[in-house]
Amino acid sequence: MDAYDTLADCYDAWELDQFSSKMIPYLENILKKVHFSGSRVLDLACGTGTVAIEFARLGYQVTGVDSSREMIRAARQKLQNTGLLVSFMNKDIRKIEKKERFDLATCFFDSINHLLDKSDLLIAFQNTAKALREKGLFIFDVNTIYGLYKVWGGSRSFVRETNGSYSVWQSSYDADSRLAAVKITLFRDVGENTYQKNIVEIAERGYSLREYRNMLNAAGLSVVKTYKYPTLEKPNRNTTRALFVCRKE
Repeated sequence: MDAYDTLADCYDAWELDQFSSKMIPYLENILKKVHFSGSRVLDLACGTGTVAIEFARLGYQVTGVDSSREMIRAARQKLQNTGLLVSFMNKDIRKIEKKERFDLATCFFDSINHLLDKSDLLIAFQNTAKALREKGLFIFDVNTIYGLYKVWGGSRSFVRETNGSYSVWQSSYDADSRLAAVKITLFRDVGENTYQKNIVEIAERGYSLREYRNMLNAAGLSVVKTYKYPTLEKPNRNTTRALFVCRKE
C-alpha cells in the first residue's frame, strides 16, 4: 500500500494542501516570464488535486496523476460540485504512458525527492519528456540537500491534530546518504472511544542541483531557469527549496 493511502483522509485537514494553493500565483508569475501559451497540463504526483483543480479553474485542460489510490479518490471527491473538468489517474509517475501530449507538466511539494534512486529519477524524467510536446515545459520543486538537513535533521518531533485524528511526526536526516525520513504515528478516531493506530514512514533523498541538471539533460530536458522558492532569485547554498523550469528539446 502507498504510504499516502493511509494519510489521504487527513491530508487537507492537516492543511498540507496549502503549499499547493500558494504555488499557483507563484507559478502564474513564472509562466508569464517564459511566455507560456499552452492549454494542456499534466500534474504529476497531484495528491488531493489542489493544483490540478486550480489549473482547471484557470481554463486549462488538466490531467492529474498520483500513485496513491486514496489520494486520487480524495481529489475526485474535491472536484465534485465544482463544475470543473479534470481527469484523475491512479498511476506511478515512473510508469505514465499517455498518448496525448501536454504543453506543461508540473510536480510539486518535493514529490521528486520521493524517488530515492537515480535510476528511478531518470525514468520519471524520461517519461515526463515523452508526455510533453516539443518545447513543452516541465516545472517542479525539490527540497535541496541543505533543506533536508535544515528542516528534517536533528531528530525533530512535532504533532498534527484534527477533530478526528492525532499524529506524532518524528524526522531524521543522514548526511552520508542524503536520506531524510519521517515516521508518522497516526491515531484515528473510529468511534466508541476507540482509536485506530497506523505507522507510516516517508523518505526523501537530496540531490545536488548539478545532479538534477545532468539527469534532466539525459532525459531530453534542458533547464531554462532555477529559482530559490518562493522568489525569483537564483538558488544559493542556503536555499532550502529550489524550483526548476525545464523545456523539452
